[in-house]
Order: sequence, then structure tokens, then C-alpha cells
Amino acid sequence: MRSGRTVWVAALAAGAVVLTGCVRLTADTTLSDHNTLSQDSVVAFSPAVARELGITADQLLTQAQEAIDSGEYGDLAAEQYTLEAYDDGKLQGVHIALRDVSLDAVNNAGAAASGSGVAGPSTPTSLIVRDGDEYVITVATGAGDNSGPLGNPSLGLLIDSMNVEVRFTFPGPVSSATRGTINGKTVTLDAEDLFADGSIVIRGQATNGTAWMPILRWVGLGVVVVIVVGGAALLVWRAKRRQRPRGLPPIPQTH
Repeated sequence: MRSGRTVWVAALAAGAVVLTGCVRLTADTTLSDHNTLSQDSVVAFSPAVARELGITADQLLTQAQEAIDSGEYGDLAAEQYTLEAYDDGKLQGVHIALRDVSLDAVNNAGAAASGSGVAGPSTPTSLIVRDGDEYVITVATGAGDNSGPLGNPSLGLLIDSMNVEVRFTFPGPVSSATRGTINGKTVTLDAEDLFADGSIVIRGQATNGTAWMPILRWVGLGVVVVIVVGGAALLVWRAKRRQRPRGLPPIPQTH
């Protein structure tokens, strides 16, 4: 979304003034098996950072509404999106929820943002395509370009200062990810993943399926526990048998 990318670049430019916990950029994307996605995202700042950036929560809300009204995500029905102010008592910004939006519309919106100059060299942009029975997500971070507004000196400061989490959940298991943490059907990217050099490529099953690997991992752990506990019990039983008298004690003779 254009507003999200605008805010991201502004946050990069203000990296020197950002303090821990003063910026939140989160996006939770769930892909369906019919070439659509739903996404829940939050872009928010502390009042101090907002003042430094010269932007308000109302302006963020307006930008987001303009992006939707302009058709960047296609002709969205009212039930396909929720747009509201975000305020958790410390951070203020915008909460955007998209439901059942086509991949073509999402990719076109990303291209429009990049073409408008809103997306800078350090701005993560995503492309999601279907390749047979798999979805392929390419996140172009551009973090290796030192000509960006941040540059290397303050990169570590920015990473430590921001609450950044981007999640992609597939209909079936994730098959590979060049960066991020894989857990069954979901890949989670943090700030370090997104600001590292080079693009991130994630592949996952585009049809509904069960992520067996985590299940098998827990089953395997259960088997190990049974073996260890069972083996320990057997050793204890054998030790007790060795300590048990093998015959009855002799009957004392009485005179």
C-alpha cells in the first residue's frame, strides 16, 4: 500500500531519532488457494517520532483511504477492507485490514508505489506470483544500497528501534525461504531479515494441505521421550531384581 511505503521510507530517514519501541510496522498476510490474499497491517509511531517526521495519524489515515479510493487494489467492496485509526496508548497510526484481494491487484499496487517514487532503495516491496501448485513471494529489500536515506552507520540503530514483523501464511506447507523463520505453513520475517542484503524468496504450497513436518517433529519427540523414560524404568526394574534375594533365608534351627 502506498501509505505503508511512504511511512516506511520516512521512518528510515528518521532513523537517528527513533528510540526503542517508538515505531511499529507489522503485516500478517494469508494466502488462499484461489489466488487471493487477506492482510492485516499496522503502521504506527510514538508522538515524538511523528513530530520529527512531520506526519500525523490523521494524515496516515487519509493517505491509506486515498490509495483504496484510487483503485490501487482494484474495485474493493466495503466488506473487503477495514481502515481505522490505531492507538495503543503509546503509538498512534493506522490499522488496515484487506480481505480476499486478488494477487494481481496487490502486485499492481506495489508496482504503482515503486513507480511513483514513493518506494526508496531501502523500501521492501513484494511480488507474489503463482507457479503451478506453489506461490512464490519475492521481497526486494534493496538494503544493500548505501545510497538510501539510512546508510550503514545507523542501520543497527534502526533495527533495534523498530517493532517489525512480516508474516506470510500459505494454504499448504512452506517449501523454502532464503531468510526468515519457517513454521509449517508460515514464514516470519523480522527487521534483520528485511534489512539484510539481497532479495528474499519464499515458496509455499498454493493448495490446501497439512504441514506435516512440525507434527512429525513432535511425534518424534514423543517417541524419544517414551524410549528414554521406558529405558530408565527398565534399568530401575533390573537393578531392583539384582538386589532382591534369590532364595529364602535358611530356617534357624531350634534345640
